[in-house]
Amino acid sequence: CMMFVMIGAQVNHYFEEKFKWVHRIAAETLQRELYQLTHSGEEEDEETEEEKEILDAKMKHFAAKTKEYLGEDHSDDEGAGAAGGLGFAFISYVPNTVLRPGIDIIMDAVGLEDEIRDADIVITGEGRLDAQTVMGKVPAGVMRLAKKYGKRVIAFAGSVTDDAGVCNTAGIDAFFPILRGVLTLEEAMEPERAKKNMQLTAEQVFRLI
Repeated sequence: CMMFVMIGAQVNHYFEEKFKWVHRIAAETLQRELYQLTHSGEEEDEETEEEKEILDAKMKHFAAKTKEYLGEDHSDDEGAGAAGGLGFAFISYVPNTVLRPGIDIIMDAVGLEDEIRDADIVITGEGRLDAQTVMGKVPAGVMRLAKKYGKRVIAFAGSVTDDAGVCNTAGIDAFFPILRGVLTLEEAMEPERAKKNMQLTAEQVFRLI
């Protein structure tokens, strides 16, 4: 999640002038691939991967055309890949754009740093904990702030992937999946069941603390 801040006069006119060709390239060449990718449902993995490759190629083409048109390349800028490349579009075409991780804005708004400063243990969580968790997602932001004050961090997740060990390396001291048996996704996400699973898992973890 990224926060996009637009500053400057004549923004509407700027959009109209700068985005005329972007609309043609982005809408006409990406719309079908984006639709297919986001509506792939239960298709085979090979088909999904093929769709991802097509979309990736189109996005690279979009970045190349942007560089050609503007004479500058922002594809490697921090935050450019946010929201499926929307960060790149804002950096490139909206003047004086400032990108901030959404988690930083939320933590500032709720005063989380003050709460963490006085805490003994910091608890965070995510629906699925994996290698991407440490790449700017909520648990990563919470963990970063907690480690600033030397706090231990525990994460709970609906599921945990094999590559989630990088979360330990990044600073999450321990993480725990809350599922207590084999369930379908729909069953696991039933509010009452999820709440109960969370309670039972947290109780066992805190018996050790």
